[in-house]
Amino acid sequence: MLKGIDVSDWQGPINWGAVASSGRRFAFTKATEGVYFVAPSVAFNWKGIKDAGLVRGAYHFARPGVSSASEEAQHFLATIGQPSEGDLLALDLEDGDGNLLLWALEWLSTIKATTGITPILYSSADFMRSHGLTKEALALVKFPLWIWHSLDEVPPLAPYPWKSAEFWQWTWEGSCPGVWGTVDEDFFLGDEVELQELGHKSTLEEYMPTLVDTMNLIWQAASEGQAHPEATDAMKAILERIKQEGIVVQKKLIGLQ
Repeated sequence: MLKGIDVSDWQGPINWGAVASSGRRFAFTKATEGVYFVAPSVAFNWKGIKDAGLVRGAYHFARPGVSSASEEAQHFLATIGQPSEGDLLALDLEDGDGNLLLWALEWLSTIKATTGITPILYSSADFMRSHGLTKEALALVKFPLWIWHSLDEVPPLAPYPWKSAEFWQWTWEGSCPGVWGTVDEDFFLGDEVELQELGHKSTLEEYMPTLVDTMNLIWQAASEGQAHPEATDAMKAILERIKQEGIVVQKKLIGLQ
């Protein structure tokens, strides 16, 4: 397991060099919330995490009852800009009412379609069970899971249908050199190579499940006599990315690149 932290504005200015020297290997910073809020600390932290040599991540705090998943995903991406190869992108889903499966799937699929990076879902097992994110939520399994769980179960059991979680947030009251006050502490439940690979952009084959899920959203809306413009836009983005990457692959095969 590899140690890391996740932070927000509450931690104030952070000495990222000291964090890296402490043996932490990754860090997530809060970027956005809903469709209007941008964390004042995100620009400093986003740059500082990378400059310190840590695997960097950014997360979006979801407000499903306020706005659409597509709008929130676009707000998140507009804030962090074009992610670099190896960056980690996450949806923090711990607020909202009712079944949130389609909302979560739309946010995650929009990020995947736009960036090529497979985003991570953060939540707790209790919240997921209460909001339709387990049992029948097979479409979510392709997205890595970052789960909150206390130290009474090591490592934490992931809720079905996941077999395991990739990240484990085990305390909200930790401490870390370079950080003032308390901080959330996390483990990556893998090795250094697996952590480095997690934020790599997808191959052409890996886009297909996301494309199928997006098409299902469109078909479901059509069966109810409705349109789903957000899913339609996401599908167009996926197809355009597949087209662009397909051209690159073909050029490599014939020695032009």
